[in-house]
Amino acid sequence: ILAALLVLPIIILGSWAYLAFFYMLAHSEEGIDLERSFRATWHKILSWWWLCLLMSLIILGGFFLFIVPGIIFAIWFSLYIYVFVSEDLKGMDALLRSKEYVQGRWWAVFGRGLFLILPLLGVLIVFGILTTILKVLLPQEIIAIILSVLWVGIYIPIYFYHYLIYKACRDTRPQFVGQPPSQKNKGWFVFSAIWGVAPMVYLIMFLVFVVMALSAVVN
Repeated sequence: ILAALLVLPIIILGSWAYLAFFYMLAHSEEGIDLERSFRATWHKILSWWWLCLLMSLIILGGFFLFIVPGIIFAIWFSLYIYVFVSEDLKGMDALLRSKEYVQGRWWAVFGRGLFLILPLLGVLIVFGILTTILKVLLPQEIIAIILSVLWVGIYIPIYFYHYLIYKACRDTRPQFVGQPPSQKNKGWFVFSAIWGVAPMVYLIMFLVFVVMALSAVVN
């Protein structure tokens, strides 16, 4: 319990800072600074957690449905964070709006995603080599600080490029902006989310059964 009480504030602050950064990025043309971004996103944290959980369950359910649907869903929903912070849509509506923007240009968005991921894999290899070298020369704490700074320097351009993808998709489909997203296929996504929960429920039930069986044997 004590550990949970210590970790929870860190999770809250991390989520808040994450949202504030993306809010500032999505409103960069309006000149909104970091302080205003923090004030604008404090009340969005719980909605953000729910959105992440919902998206994760839908994608997980898609992967359980022979993998390919999960990949399709992941690309459809890839713009969800910008929809959430800039268009004030929550939950399923944010996911459906992201899908509307990506619909018809799935391969283009997927290709740009690969453009981001492949260089990142190269960076990970370089970081692995760099960490191995630095371990001989510097204390672990200093290495952690150096790598954290380097990661920030790498991720900011990546996030900005991702935002440009969202902006291009939104600007070429202005008819969607300010309108409620279409609820078409919502039922399938709800089904996928439920399907994503089911294996975890079965796993928990199985573990409970194993523990009860072992307890019976011991007693």
